[in-house]
Amino acid sequence: MRIPRRYLRSLNILSLVLLITAASNALAQNNPQYAIQRAQGAIRDQIWRDHGGANNIDVSFPEWNQAETYRVSNTLTGVRGRGVFTRRNNYQDARAFSYEAVINVRNGRVDRAEYRVDGQGNTGGGSEVDYDVPSWLVGSYRGRNPGGNRQRLTLTINRNGRVRAVYDNGTRDRGNYDNGLIRFGGDLGWTITQSGNDIRARDIRTGRSEKFTRTSESIDNDDEDEVDSNVPRWMVGTFRGMAPSGEAELSIGPDGTASIRSISTNRLFNGRVDNRILTFEFGSYDVEREGRGIRTINRNDRNNRTSYTRVN
Repeated sequence: MRIPRRYLRSLNILSLVLLITAASNALAQNNPQYAIQRAQGAIRDQIWRDHGGANNIDVSFPEWNQAETYRVSNTLTGVRGRGVFTRRNNYQDARAFSYEAVINVRNGRVDRAEYRVDGQGNTGGGSEVDYDVPSWLVGSYRGRNPGGNRQRLTLTINRNGRVRAVYDNGTRDRGNYDNGLIRFGGDLGWTITQSGNDIRARDIRTGRSEKFTRTSESIDNDDEDEVDSNVPRWMVGTFRGMAPSGEAELSIGPDGTASIRSISTNRLFNGRVDNRILTFEFGSYDVEREGRGIRTINRNDRNNRTSYTRVN
C-alpha cells in the first residue's frame, strides 16, 4: 500500500516536534538554573500577592547568596535560597526572606513554593534576624481566629519565631512572631499577650481578641531538635500504614531522604522531607505526629490521610 505524500509530510513534522520536545525536556532536567528560575518566579508572585503587588513591591535574589538545588526524584528538583523584598522608594524598609520550592523539571510545574520573612533591618551578606521569643510563648494552643471568620484552630509557636496555624477545616497558615506580633502575611496579624498559662490574641484590624488555651507546655525537644533538612526526631524511622493503594512501608532518614515501598508489589519510590513536607513524584504531604507514629495529609486533597505505625 502506498502512503500519500501529504500524510508522510505530516508524520515528518510530528516526529520533528516530538524530537524537539524531548530534547527540551532533557535539557531542562539537566539544567539547575531552570529549576531556580521557576522557583524564584513562583516566590516572587507569592510575595507580590501577600504584600501589595508588582507595582508596589520589588523582589530580588542577590548574588551574595546563590540558590542551591537538590534532587527529590527523577523529575522533581528542590530549590532553596534567600532574597530581599521592599516597597519601592522605601529601601530602608527592606526585608530578608528564605524560600524553598519543588519544581517538576519535566513540565515546569511548581509542586510547592514557600517563603519565610526574617524581619526588618540590615539584609546585607545574608545575615539572619534573630527573633526574641519569650519562653512562656513557645508551645501549642487551641482557640478561635480573632478575625472575621472566628474558625477554631491549633496554633503552634516555636523558639525560632516560626508560627503555624492549622484550622479545623484543614486549611493552614504559616507566619512569624516578632516583638509581640504574629504576622501571617499581608494585613493579617495578631498582637499577643500572656494570660496566665495561656495567651490572648488580638486582631490588628478588627480589635477583637480571643483566648488561646495551651495544649502543650512547650514544643518538646524531639519537635525542635531538627537536623540537616528540618527533620524532627519523631519523624525519623520506618513506619507502616494502609495507604489508598494498599499497605505501604515508609522510611524517613535524619538527612531528609525518604522512600515508600508497596508491601504487595515491592515497588519503591524515593522522595524527600523538608520543613515537615514529604514529597514524592506523585504528590506532596504534610506530616504530623500521631502518638509514636505519624500521619500524612495530601496537600491537594485534605481528606486523603494515612496513619503510619512505627516499626523501627
